[in-house]
Amino acid sequence: MVDTKDTTGYYKEVGDYFDIFAKQHHNKSDNNPILSDMRDSFRSYATHVHPQNILDIGCGPGMDVAFFAEKYPQARVYGIDVSQGMVDYAARLCQSKNLVNTAFINTGIEKLHEHLPGDVKFDIIYVFFGALNTVNSLDDAAIIIDKLLRPGGQVVLTFVNKYYLSEFIVNMLKLRPGKAMARWGKFWRGYSNDYALKSKTYTPAQIQKAFSNTNLKLQTRKGYSIFYPAWFQANRLKKHPGFCKVLYKMDKVANKTFLWDNGEYTLFVYKKDD
Repeated sequence: MVDTKDTTGYYKEVGDYFDIFAKQHHNKSDNNPILSDMRDSFRSYATHVHPQNILDIGCGPGMDVAFFAEKYPQARVYGIDVSQGMVDYAARLCQSKNLVNTAFINTGIEKLHEHLPGDVKFDIIYVFFGALNTVNSLDDAAIIIDKLLRPGGQVVLTFVNKYYLSEFIVNMLKLRPGKAMARWGKFWRGYSNDYALKSKTYTPAQIQKAFSNTNLKLQTRKGYSIFYPAWFQANRLKKHPGFCKVLYKMDKVANKTFLWDNGEYTLFVYKKDD
């Protein structure tokens, strides 16, 4: 059963936080090769033969909404975000591209049903760059996503990971145990060095447990930036391109081993049977 208690206060804090960054996010992705490559990889997992409705949870500045609206012109692509600033920016982006098959809603997932016709179901639901790390309850979010997905539909989820191997090793070598274990506590405030936002990090086991109470079946899982630099370390790619190529290959190998779940992000693809 989904907890229906009011989340307005909490999501106002999250929304206010991301309002600060609304104008910066698009430029960050355009100018950051690691971020762009990661986004392209996430998108490659979100596929459907003929989707009618697509949902982006935590749409941010709308880049992915615009991408899927162009890829699937017959579909209606919805973007939701608790940040009004992000929603406004996303809407302007899609207007600038003359996309008429998009819709944006300033809400969290728990309140989405209040803004949709009751019969709307989605063929693709995706969450890129860890928007579910800021939901009030991952268990409740999993149940809601299951209810929103049409049979035969697909869910592509990414999460900020709890155990980030290279970050831990580097910070321990620098004698910074607090930073090394910053993700391990109940809450994490690492989205920005300048502004703190109380969010949660999850292990793959916690994520899979939350979705085990749904009708969704796990298809694929993958780790990102296990050894390869994370998106916010793009300067390392510029300074040491040869070494980073080696680290990229190490990530590919690690994804075939028990180390796959030690990256900065994890990705999970679920499908609902017809």
